[in-house]
Amino acid sequence: MTEESNTGAGLSLCMIVRDEAEMLPQCLEHAQGVWDELIVVDTGSKDDTVAIAKKEGAKIIERPWDEDFAAARNAALDAASGSFILTLDADELLSDKLKDQIRHAVEDAQVGAATVNVRNLLPHGLVRTAPLLRLFRNDSEIRYRYPIHEEITSTLQPYLARTGQKVIALSGDIEHRGYVRERAAGRGKKERDLKILDRCLAADTGDLYSHYKRLELARYWDDLPLWEKAAREAQEALDKAGPQALSGQHFAGDFLCLIARGLYSSEKALSFVTTYRDNVPSSAELHYFCGQRHEEAKRPDEAKREFEACLSIDGVRDLQMATVRPLMGLCRLAMAAGDQQSARKHADAALAHGPRDPEVLLAGFTLRWAQEPEQARCFGEQQIAEQGECPEIYNAWGQAAMVYGDGAAAVAAFRKLAGEPPKGQAALHLAQALVRQNHLQEAHAILSSLVPQMPEAGIGVLVCELALDRDTQLELDLDEKVAEALLREWLTTALLGADDEILRNVAKRVPTIEHVFPWLPEALGLAA
Repeated sequence: MTEESNTGAGLSLCMIVRDEAEMLPQCLEHAQGVWDELIVVDTGSKDDTVAIAKKEGAKIIERPWDEDFAAARNAALDAASGSFILTLDADELLSDKLKDQIRHAVEDAQVGAATVNVRNLLPHGLVRTAPLLRLFRNDSEIRYRYPIHEEITSTLQPYLARTGQKVIALSGDIEHRGYVRERAAGRGKKERDLKILDRCLAADTGDLYSHYKRLELARYWDDLPLWEKAAREAQEALDKAGPQALSGQHFAGDFLCLIARGLYSSEKALSFVTTYRDNVPSSAELHYFCGQRHEEAKRPDEAKREFEACLSIDGVRDLQMATVRPLMGLCRLAMAAGDQQSARKHADAALAHGPRDPEVLLAGFTLRWAQEPEQARCFGEQQIAEQGECPEIYNAWGQAAMVYGDGAAAVAAFRKLAGEPPKGQAALHLAQALVRQNHLQEAHAILSSLVPQMPEAGIGVLVCELALDRDTQLELDLDEKVAEALLREWLTTALLGADDEILRNVAKRVPTIEHVFPWLPEALGLAA
């Protein structure tokens, strides 16, 4: 028999923290006025986290970290005395609108719990919004499950059935500031999360949710060996459980796509997900994935149906997956069919949802450049006026300019992107644009500065030295096939706009590197 719900008044804000002195003050400032009691479980802070929380009147629970997020959260729930619980992380900010909505929900006797919109800020100005259960009645029956990516819905359902109360959806936002790769890496997040997930799967090899979370981890860190291993073991667990195991699981569509991407080529991937898709809830990820596979296989009608189905799904957590990505899929299909008008319509619709998305911006520039270069320039200036001087705009501008042979526009865009002195991948692009313009001395200087961090820049240095009639002393640690592909690319760039002197210099210098690249004389038409 379950204990009665807590009859205390007001709301308990429950948090688990460790070394959050940087972010906690702003979190608590934004939450002021919403809580009547602050419960903070500290799992071993070495900074001023505890002192900051105490200053706000928090009840502190010192709990050693045992690699179990659910247990830590439940320790906070055990100590709470309010009639409602609100859970927050230190890197989350409540909006004023949400605070008002929470206060009204707490006063409604029919409300047992509420979801809130958690906004994750992603690269390129994109936002992923997920409706998450963060507000619920204080009852001993309602507790978190799973040591990582913990959830509470499964234990809430019996309480709601017993009391007849309901779950409502609040429209106010929580802004989550923690999805920053560098910050996560600095805290060893990947290793920590993988260790916990591996432990969960050692205890239960059929735990499909933990298999899914391990696949998500591999995708986030772009860890291909981990991805393949996780996909193989996830498929084994799924095959053993049977297709019905995915029925009603909100993650099922993305789960299938992650397995397929980890193990199979295009056609086999499509065959795999088709085996299971009738048993999973409607999924934007799954429709888009299938659309891409049909697009790759040159089946535009099937691809179009999948992309349009993706656009029709409501309540998707990843809004760009139900807007930007399928719209750009339709844009690509229209471009392949030579329908520039439809392609531009789809690209402009995607722009409204993802104004800094790289693919959207590149399509916007490219489609306008194909009609009139002045349209592309006006498009770029309009985007800068609306979005500010963001790197995504300059990168797309420069890439489109290179495609259409406008070296001056490419140089101008990549100069803005690369900074002074030029650094990173943007500096490599700038050097390519400079080579296209025959500005070989400046390109050579930039590329030479990049070689210690980017060995591939050395191929650009080599091409500049050929064109400048210089001896080369470079020794590069590059795979032979990679070096060949890069050399072909750089030579194409260099020779497109080359004058007679550059052509003579290259022809003169090719024999000096022929022993390394024996295919080069024939490729350049210089073979005897």
